[in-house]
Amino acid sequence: YAVKMSASEKKSYESACLKLLTAYISGGGEMQKAHDIAARSGLLDRVISFYAYSGAPAENGFAAAYACARLYQIDRRYPEAAFYYKKVIGYAPTSIAFHSELAGLLSQLGNFSAALEEYELIISLESVRRQGNRNSLDTAVFLEKAFTTSLYLGDIQRAVQFYSEYVNTQAVAGGRVISENYVDSQISIFCEENGYYEKAFEYLEKSISGMETDDPV
Repeated sequence: YAVKMSASEKKSYESACLKLLTAYISGGGEMQKAHDIAARSGLLDRVISFYAYSGAPAENGFAAAYACARLYQIDRRYPEAAFYYKKVIGYAPTSIAFHSELAGLLSQLGNFSAALEEYELIISLESVRRQGNRNSLDTAVFLEKAFTTSLYLGDIQRAVQFYSEYVNTQAVAGGRVISENYVDSQISIFCEENGYYEKAFEYLEKSISGMETDDPV
């Protein structure tokens, strides 16, 4: 039907579609569905422009920035999505969910240094949220992302630091008591699996040395 429209009819039709889409998104509609409809209609950039413009008044800022961030993210336009998630975080600086989204986008873009900064911040926010207790499975998830990102950066020292915390956090969250020797042995395996053989040998020696100095049971 749209193919048979005159230029003015098509403009009116697109305007109506744009209003319906923005009303749908603003009303809390499913973002993926809104994206798909907008993309099929050739209106995605206009929908995003609408939100980018409507975010100028402070009272609309958060919702507009989030709409842009999610639409760009779904469309796999990661630089633009990251830009708008930073704006979102400006309105909700302690939101772990938004920092997590930004960290994931930065990793997708290969900006691992910035992604690691986000994961470190998330781990701190988790600690504050749990009143100083970092030993939760939620924290373990981000410690895993932190040590993986450190490996991408080739920073084995920080990777080991995060991995050590990860092993301890998982154990405590699971109600298990583990020794320092066990942690050292796990770090040794971790380093070996990732090709850091000198580091693996260093922690293997620490583990063995610790076992030798322990009091016999």
